[in-house]
Amino acid sequence: MVVAAIQHQAEFEAIGKVISIQPLLALRECYLVAQVELNSAKARLKQAGQSIKRQQELFRNGITAKRSLQEQEAQGSGHQVLVDAAQIRLMAITSEIRLMQGKELADWALPDKTGKLKAFLSGHQQLLQITLPANKQLTSGIDTLFVEPSRQRNEAYSASLISRTTQVDSSLQGESYFFRPMLVDLMLA
Repeated sequence: MVVAAIQHQAEFEAIGKVISIQPLLALRECYLVAQVELNSAKARLKQAGQSIKRQQELFRNGITAKRSLQEQEAQGSGHQVLVDAAQIRLMAITSEIRLMQGKELADWALPDKTGKLKAFLSGHQQLLQITLPANKQLTSGIDTLFVEPSRQRNEAYSASLISRTTQVDSSLQGESYFFRPMLVDLMLA
């Protein structure tokens, strides 16, 4: 008889809960508003630049006073300040999303990658936060675990790893991770 080697992964219980994506959506909305404000400020700056060029041409031809040109340049400087402020606000919101939700979920919330967020927005997908016991770690290479709220192992379903959480729950002592359950209609209490 030939004995074949098998690999076995130890199992242990962990604490899990469904997390609301509302804070992520609120930050996403702030990001989108800031993006619109930046685009608007850039448009006003571009228009101010064109006005400055017109005033410079009029001043060179002796049609307008230097004061009019200086006023246009001051307005242009004001518009540049608004563009700079809008860019800083957009970067701050992006940083806040990454700090609060982690890079992976932040990337999902930003406009160019919202495809991964659609299932969560429609209610077909839920976000799980799994916290391991204090003396346990998620083994490197493990990107799937099994979840069953009523502790019936034979009814467990898989959940795939999204990322490690960035926020620490002071009431729990282990490492926490975000997972996406493979079951569409998850009902956790």
